[in-house]
Amino acid sequence: MKNLRLPILVVALSVLGSACKKEGIEIENVAAANVAVINAAPGTPALNVYIDTAKHNATTVAYLGTTSQTASGLIYNPVLSGNRLVDVRSSTATAPAPALVSKTYDFQAGNNYSVFVYDTIGMLKMLRLRDDLTAPPDSNSAHIRFVNLSPATTAANFDITFLRTATPADSVTMTNKAYVGGMANPDETAMSAFTRVPAGTYTVKLKQPGTQTVITTFTSIAIGRGRVLTLFTTGGVKATSVSLRTFRHL
Repeated sequence: MKNLRLPILVVALSVLGSACKKEGIEIENVAAANVAVINAAPGTPALNVYIDTAKHNATTVAYLGTTSQTASGLIYNPVLSGNRLVDVRSSTATAPAPALVSKTYDFQAGNNYSVFVYDTIGMLKMLRLRDDLTAPPDSNSAHIRFVNLSPATTAANFDITFLRTATPADSVTMTNKAYVGGMANPDETAMSAFTRVPAGTYTVKLKQPGTQTVITTFTSIAIGRGRVLTLFTTGGVKATSVSLRTFRHL
């Protein structure tokens, strides 16, 4: 399993103001939010992401890629706070590409957000989560959350159990995790919440709801001390297998 490493971007409002001035816009006392966009949609071409009309990615965003600025190591990029249109387009089109998916979100000043692009071409969706980057209160724990973004799991919900392989063999079970794309109105506030768990290496099992019947198992999932992580399922369609990925915020 690959970890997408996410160092924190601390926005300097003066820098953002300077960038705006280069575009001919004089802005003082700019209120900004930090936004990362993750491509969790199998079978998509490399993507470009626009916030309103401003390109948000330094390099194109392939499947399981992010709007990371690789050279500088930044994952969260600053955006002006308020209602902003997130517009996702193919980077491979020879002419200006139509939006593959777009949605307006309210990005509140001083907050950090992750926007997941998921499902498949023709049915792409987005999920915006607010990222609380508060570190765990002790050095032996981590904060995690889980979202099911695999289009292959539309037929049923499942329970997910995190079983730590070290002694003591702590376990955490999150129940009734439905495919987000099958929800009429996903509760992004509830999904944004993190759960405190002991740090360690885990075996993660997807189970039929309310039973011990295992659907699939993922091994050697590292949850490091002091980390803040989003774990998400993806794949299972477009010649990809269902996989569990880790998105590291802290």
